Amino acid sequence: MRATYEGLRMGRPNTITPEQNDILRACYPTEGAAPVAARLGVSVAAVRNRAWRLGIKSAVRHELGGATLAAKNRTARLDFFDTWTPESAYVLGYIWADGCIREVRGALVGLSFLCTADDAELLRSIAAAMGHEARLKAHKARAWGSKVDGTPRQSKAAVKLAINSRVLATSLVQRHGLAPRKSSLDLPYPSNIPDELLPHFARGNLDGDGTVCVRPKANRAYVGWLGTPRFVAGLAAAIARVAGVTAPTLSSHGANLLGATWTAKANVLRLREWLYADSSLHLPRKRAKIDQAADLLASVRGYSRRRRAGGAVVRFAPAPVTS
Repeated sequence: MRATYEGLRMGRPNTITPEQNDILRACYPTEGAAPVAARLGVSVAAVRNRAWRLGIKSAVRHELGGATLAAKNRTARLDFFDTWTPESAYVLGYIWADGCIREVRGALVGLSFLCTADDAELLRSIAAAMGHEARLKAHKARAWGSKVDGTPRQSKAAVKLAINSRVLATSLVQRHGLAPRKSSLDLPYPSNIPDELLPHFARGNLDGDGTVCVRPKANRAYVGWLGTPRFVAGLAAAIARVAGVTAPTLSSHGANLLGATWTAKANVLRLREWLYADSSLHLPRKRAKIDQAADLLASVRGYSRRRRAGGAVVRFAPAPVTS
């Protein structure tokens, strides 16, 4: 009875010969314990024990452990940035604008978002998409003086969403090119964004650091992005290529900021259509603003342009309409 019981319990022998170590070294890191055990005719426990003694680790086992951890996690979806979706592309674009990778003593600990209190609902929508409980922390408006000339200034009330997850922070750094204190590093535009999801990424970044300006009296409007030079230059080139608009006007804002602006009527109308064709996440007030801009330009048959010539501003009247 004992032999029968041990046979049922062990199933396979636990001895791995020195000659089989080479097979274990070659296959265990990529295949995991079960396939190697079947190939060698030994138990899974024997394979894992010998791998531990030889100092060999299996990526498959870590992936399975990560999947189990993600399934049990109640803080956020730990695999949120591992697969491209419209929601993950939007949130990633927003992080490049108003997000922050947090670290403590050189170790990644999570990420956070900061926006004005008026846009708190957007952070709640982002938290819901990431499977996180939207516990926002309020920051009161405060007065402060400019370090340059002492001019008094007033900040707006703000809200902050913090997600403590080393897994998410590591994914953003290793997969998507982000880093702590990204604004001071002038990071390059990420090259892994699929073209079909670029509208969501660009919309997320626009909701964070973009501008939609409408000037009804001048019959003018424009859409623009602002950020670190290398990122904005790459994003502008990608938008022009994928959305089918002309190259934007690039302008420096100090040493560390670059703006990309589209002002032509056809470009603004195209960007409104391209950005919001299938928008599951967006900032309502900015959507309303770009709708206002598009409606204004659509009602104008050509509008005045300005060009600097020799330091003077030259005005161009709209071309006459002939029937």
